[in-house]
Formats: sequence, structure tokens, C-alpha cells
Amino acid sequence: MQFITQNSKNKIIALAALFEIGNQNNELLTQMGFGLENPLFGSKLRNNESVSINHNLINVKVDIGKYMNNKKNFVSYIGSLTSPPCNSDVKWFVLLDKLQASKFQINSFPILFGRKTNIRGLQPNFGRQLLSN
Repeated sequence: MQFITQNSKNKIIALAALFEIGNQNNELLTQMGFGLENPLFGSKLRNNESVSINHNLINVKVDIGKYMNNKKNFVSYIGSLTSPPCNSDVKWFVLLDKLQASKFQINSFPILFGRKTNIRGLQPNFGRQLLSN
């Protein structure tokens, strides 16, 4: 999963995390709507839209730092986005430790993102270096 954000100087920062099947739901993914019975609800949460449930409005903002700050094994590099517009000069952080999620949550990825892949092909590294912590 990729988390993309922009800092106050309009620089794009990306975090990549891999998931593997575990015994319990991942709290971060639960907050983002993964594994919920109603995939439309999850999709709206993921897009930070308000959702009405039993006449109550819910607007969830997810703090990924709460779940990622204890991860010490990562590499970083300057690369580009993996989907259009494929901006370059993106600071990437790739977690080397896999996160755990339930099989139900992992199986919900195609429901939330569609069944077609958006994987960009391998790109030349143009001399970029991986920096490890």
C-alpha cells in the first residue's frame, strides 16, 4: 500500500508498506475501511468523505504516523509516483518490515481499489541510491 502526501513546500512524500496475512484485523486498515461489510462505506472513509450511519455523521481522519512511527527498518530514495501524473522528485520511504492484516482485510483491497492493477513497470534508477536507516 502506498501513502502519498505533500508537505508545506509542495514536495511529495510517499510511504510504501507491504502487508502479510495475520490473525487479526489491522487497526489502521480498519480505520480506512478495509474489511468492512459495506465496501462503499470503506471507500468513502478512505476518501475522507462524510458517511451517514443511523443518522450520525462520521468523518474520519487517519493518523498513519500512529501506526508507522515504531517501524525502524526502511530504505528511502528520490523517485517518482507510480501512477499518473508520475511526478518525479518524490521522497520515498519503503518499510522493510511487513505489517500484519487479516485475510478478510487483504481480500478487500480489490473491492476498494478495483480488480485492475495499477502497477507501473520497472523504471531505470538513473543513478539513484537507496539510503537505509
